[in-house]
Amino acid sequence: MLRDAGAVPSTSAAIIDIPKSIMLDYRTPNLMRERVYRRLRSDILFCRLTPGADLHEMDLARGFAVSKSPVRDALLRLESEGLIEVLPRKGYRIAPLSIKMARELREAVEPVCMLGAAVSADDEALAALDTWRNFDLAHGFPAWVEYNRNFHVALVALSPNSRMVATAVGVIEQCERLSHLAIAAYQNTRAGGPLAEHGEIIDALQARDGARAAALLARHHGDGPVRVMKAIRDRLDARPV
Repeated sequence: MLRDAGAVPSTSAAIIDIPKSIMLDYRTPNLMRERVYRRLRSDILFCRLTPGADLHEMDLARGFAVSKSPVRDALLRLESEGLIEVLPRKGYRIAPLSIKMARELREAVEPVCMLGAAVSADDEALAALDTWRNFDLAHGFPAWVEYNRNFHVALVALSPNSRMVATAVGVIEQCERLSHLAIAAYQNTRAGGPLAEHGEIIDALQARDGARAAALLARHHGDGPVRVMKAIRDRLDARPV
């Protein structure tokens, strides 16, 4: 579900259809746990599992053809990342998405990372940002969402504060979930404007002007959450009754 600005109806998660090639590839308990965790995490981030949907260990274990132990371990790891909520005596739920919270956290955390990056990042790391200046719009919006996420992660990773980086990456991934919800209605969005803004942020960092990079990043976010929310609402309004 979406908080703060309308809601996506919550549904119980269906048993996940796991390809046999994946199911048969489990060899050790540790590998099994890691594969269950990675698959669930991917399904949450890409909103193949709907925000607000209920999850049950038995259903997931049956879908993965494993015992409940690796499923439980994966769910607890995802809870620590803020992607899952534990419901006492009821099971688990995909964490709802809060547009307001995501916007406020990004506006608070990412610019601070820019200030640290401008001072501490080495010249080679700053020069490597040039690889993010271009994106082929012909790849489509889903590819743009992935590119945009990776670009912002690359920016915050330059900060010397590892705890701040971890917080920023978590917020970026929550915002990526919002973008994947909106993809169906947002397919024709032009990425040219944001791409140019990416270039300006890179220029500021390479000039080691942290204050300008932080200001540009704040402006870059701007009304992005509002545009995403409109796309999600359009998607919901277009569904057959």
